[in-house]
Amino acid sequence: MPSCADCGKDTPADQAAMTADGPICRACHDERLVQAQDVRVRAAKALGRHDPENAFGDATFNPRKRKAAVALFVVSLGLLLVLYAMKLANVL
Repeated sequence: MPSCADCGKDTPADQAAMTADGPICRACHDERLVQAQDVRVRAAKALGRHDPENAFGDATFNPRKRKAAVALFVVSLGLLLVLYAMKLANVL
């Protein structure tokens, strides 16, 4: 029976999770998962993202910014069309 690399308890081989440090028991494995989730939550809060489950995915989607970007694109496209029309009419 291997011993846990974190707490040193003997753990049945079929219940041990293998890590770079060696086999660890289920309790230590669960504790590492909780610590990893805590790190994700702290990182999400530090980056100003409020959805820790999706901290590095779609959490950056902001509908207001998207609407502003679309409006800016439409305005710039309209200005380009006006300039092109003026060029064709030999006004410029």
